[in-house]
This record gives sequence, structure tokens and C-alpha cells, in this order.
Amino acid sequence: MGKDCRLELDIPNMDVFTALAEQLNASPGQTALACAAPGLGHYRVGTLHQEVSAEDLHELAKSPQNVAFVTDLEGVPPKRETICADPHKSMLADGYVQRKSLISFDLNFADTVEGFDQLDEEQKYRLAQVAAYFILACCKENCIPLWMLVYSGRGLHLHFKLATPLPLTSTRGYTTQYKRWCGLLEVLLRQQYKLDRTCRNPARLFRLPCSRNMSVSGETLQTEVFFLDRHADASKFFVDVGTHLRVWSSEPYPKLDPQAFSEATKRQEEVYKRFDCDGEGVWQVLQTEDGCVRRWLCDPLTVEAMTRNVEGEEWGRTLVFYDADGVQKRWNMPMTLLAGDGHLLRRQLLQRGLHLCLEVEARVPLMHYLLWSQPSQRVQLEAGA
Repeated sequence: MGKDCRLELDIPNMDVFTALAEQLNASPGQTALACAAPGLGHYRVGTLHQEVSAEDLHELAKSPQNVAFVTDLEGVPPKRETICADPHKSMLADGYVQRKSLISFDLNFADTVEGFDQLDEEQKYRLAQVAAYFILACCKENCIPLWMLVYSGRGLHLHFKLATPLPLTSTRGYTTQYKRWCGLLEVLLRQQYKLDRTCRNPARLFRLPCSRNMSVSGETLQTEVFFLDRHADASKFFVDVGTHLRVWSSEPYPKLDPQAFSEATKRQEEVYKRFDCDGEGVWQVLQTEDGCVRRWLCDPLTVEAMTRNVEGEEWGRTLVFYDADGVQKRWNMPMTLLAGDGHLLRRQLLQRGLHLCLEVEARVPLMHYLLWSQPSQRVQLEAGA
């Protein structure tokens, strides 16, 4: 699976809910939170919100009912709280979704793994872990920025976040797009798992992470967040690569259009830059037609925290590395050193003993690595620190 691909199993709940609340509130439209009693697979009543706090989501997830959400609702009458008038028909909110800032996929093990219902809960959980490792490795290999991977008790939910929302013109058009994405993801997952194509309704209410799965009468399954990257952005993948693939008609595993995929991948080569940091150093990873190409940038360099002063200005990064004598160095790098061609940054790193690549092709990627590394830890620095 690759030594750099890991499964995050102990993410604090509040971190997950904060990330989710930030995404919901970033939506230009409204957010609808809906609940359903145990045993119901559809949500009858929901409440519209302009803003949702992490604490609200945390409390809602602990309630003994099914909880889910939908974003980007526009034009909904303020007093309208009914999200689904009939639990046996499609969501009424479908007509109010104007754009998609979250795209989710459902991998139901009951439809994919033979004899899944006969497994005990521990066996189901271990099966989900194996699948999660595989999915994370494939997403990393193909440079697909996964936002959140959630264990639902009966499968996995793959959530992708779009910083640039995808506008919707019709339910039919979105259905076509969703089938393309399902087929593409299945191909990239090497056809090991089949995604549920019925989860394509743009107003589909997806389960709140860390809540209880009570859709099956008599069962109470605790959901769990296996992976979270709060800063992931899959806009380019779904807006550009996904939309340039032809419509597939074959089932169950549509075939990829190699030429269309190759052309779209070339156009997005710069966007899909990713970085690895291992015992040998920091590497830039580029997705090409022949696979992933790694370029060494410098010795191991960790971005430990984001820094700023008491006024919320003079932002920087706390960098941790070792010099040639094996002495650990911790340096609060001002972000202003990333301006221009970065020669002042390289000068400071070399002066402190970091071995780095001085080739022209490695200079800008190193600055991108430091810029895009946004750890959750925040440090407030005193003046002159």
C-alpha cells in the first residue's frame, strides 16, 4: 500500500466537526440538517441553517437517530422545514440545489462483498480497515485529494470537498456526471469495489460523520472517521478531469477513455503536485502518463505549526529539521520569505544547516511545500520572536 499511506483512526471528534462546520458555512447557500427515526432510510423533517457550529454538530451526532446534511440550497422559503415530503420518493430539496461543494460516494459492502451480512461486527470493521488502506493508497497514487473517509457501519463513505463549487443545471445532467465519476473512481480503484450509483441525487442527505447508523431497524452502528484532510480540494479533479471523460454505458465497470483522460491529466499536471516527506527527505510527486515521478527537494523538513502575532498578522511556519551534525533545528519562518523567487528562504535554510536541492526545477516546489503545509497547531509569537 506504500509506507507513506496511513490510516487515521484516532482523529478527535471536534476536529472532524470543526472541519465539517467550516465547509458547511463556506457554502454560499443554506445548509439543511435532517433527522430520521431508527429504521427509516429517508429523512422526513429537516431544519435550515445559515451557520452551523462544530458544537451543534457534535451534539446532534450523539442523538439516537439518523442525522444527515445537504448544502448549497437556494430559494427555499425561510419557514419551510420539510426536506422530504414522502419518504418513498426523491428528496423535495432536489430543486433547490444550485451548486455542489461536497461530492460523496457510497461503498456498500453488502452489495460488494459476498456474505457480508453473516460477518460479526469485528470482522466487518477489519474489512473496512483493509478497504480504507487500499482506497487511501489508490487516491495517493492517482493524486486524488480525498477530504474525508467515513466508516458507516456497513461500508465506507468517500467525501470530496470542492473549493470551487460545481454549478448544477439539471438533475439529469448531474446524474450523467455522477455516473462518469463512479466509473472513473472504480477504474482508479482497480475495480476492487463497486460504488452505489443510486446515491447521485444532488440533494442526497449524507450521514453526519461520527453519528450513529440506525437506518437498519434493530441495529445501532457507530460511524467513525477513518481519514480527514481538512485542506483537501478536489475541484480540479471533478470539474476538469471528470467532465472531460465520455459517458460510459457498460456495467458494472465502465471503461476509461484513455485519450480523454491523458489530455485532461496533462492539463492538470501542475495542479496535482503533491509532496512526500520520509527519512530521505521531502519529495515532489508528479502524476504523468507513465505514473508518479518523484523529485528530491531537500533533507527531511517538517512543518510543525502555523505562527502569527497577537494581532493575527506576520504569519509564518515553524520548521523542524536536522543539520549535518544531527542537531535538531526549530525555526519560525516568516511567510514573507516565500515572496519573489525564494532566494532569501534558501539562504536562511542553508545557513541553518539544511541540505537542499539548488536546481532551478526544485526551487518553486519547495516553496509550494511550505505554503501548502497547513498543520492544525497554532502558535502565537511575541514581537521579535
